[in-house]
Amino acid sequence: LVAYFVKLFPQNIMPYSRDLLLGLLETLKSCPSEKAAYRKELIIAVRHISNTDLKQAFIPHLKELFDDRILFGRGLTVREHIRPLGYHVIAELVHQLRTYLPYETLSAAVYTYMTNIHDDSLQLGAHVFSAKLVVTLIDCIRQCKDPSISPNEIRKLLFRIMQVFTERLYSLASFELVVLKKVKPSEDEEERRHMETSLQDNKQLLKLLVCGAKLVTIYLFSHRINEISMPNRLQTDFGPRERQLYHKFGTNVLKAI
Repeated sequence: LVAYFVKLFPQNIMPYSRDLLLGLLETLKSCPSEKAAYRKELIIAVRHISNTDLKQAFIPHLKELFDDRILFGRGLTVREHIRPLGYHVIAELVHQLRTYLPYETLSAAVYTYMTNIHDDSLQLGAHVFSAKLVVTLIDCIRQCKDPSISPNEIRKLLFRIMQVFTERLYSLASFELVVLKKVKPSEDEEERRHMETSLQDNKQLLKLLVCGAKLVTIYLFSHRINEISMPNRLQTDFGPRERQLYHKFGTNVLKAI
């Protein structure tokens, strides 16, 4: 009901936005684990509020929403059925606020959604929107102007993204796409539609991983650091870690294609 009034009268509620969001967070924290329906309504309320001007009030509290214990509690029903919805709502919120977020929040969002990319308990669709968000945030990380954040720190985070994308691509190329290609066409229309959707999601995920790798490479190539002999000076080529990683990435891209 409150979220409904926020959509109708955002200007009237704006002065109370901080208290409203603190109350929403406290309600999420205190919501009983077994009350899955209540928690779902709270997550939907976050979605409604994120579509208004009040969304910027979420910025100081976003890192709390990346915490599974706060967003989903400890209930098994919630974790099995509401996690995709919750992660999708928070991903939409981060996407809308990405240009206003400090580096620490961007980094926390990247690590949260990189974890989701490898989470087998989430459906493939959740892997796709998680990868899409990480790819979107790469540009924000590359363009970080915070003087307290060194280029080397940014480079380490982007290199970690490249590692995660490479491992996910290995799984995609070695197992998931191989299985889908071997499955014979089914006569059952629903099963056939499901297989087509899975294949399209896998292709979309592949495209996102390659696109993200391209964006990361642009930054890594312009900030090449010799970690062995000259840790603070640029070098003319990637080091052995980078070359090994890119060899693995390229091999798996070819396998996936």
